[in-house]
Amino acid sequence: MDEVNAGMDIICLTSKNEGTPVSLIEAQASGNPIVSTNVGGIENVISADETGYLSEIGDLEQFSNNLLKLIDNEDIRNDMSKKRDTKIISILFRKSNIKHKSII
Repeated sequence: MDEVNAGMDIICLTSKNEGTPVSLIEAQASGNPIVSTNVGGIENVISADETGYLSEIGDLEQFSNNLLKLIDNEDIRNDMSKKRDTKIISILFRKSNIKHKSII
């Protein structure tokens, strides 16, 4: 999956129902900003407006606008990519129930 995500600029997910999507965790680990619907555990994976954009189910206009923001602005894509490290570390520590104050 790393090879696939490495060739992507943006990852999109348009689910109507989702648990905790491993595909989005992998996308963030690869440094890809995300555009997704806000369902299930997705809001626990994406930091809205920091590592990706979320829209409500059926809101095609908002989803499209979010995608166009990333397509049209490389600086936003790069900024979201840089913020992914903090989010991924947070997810991993939460899943392993390890208490931490700082890493690095």
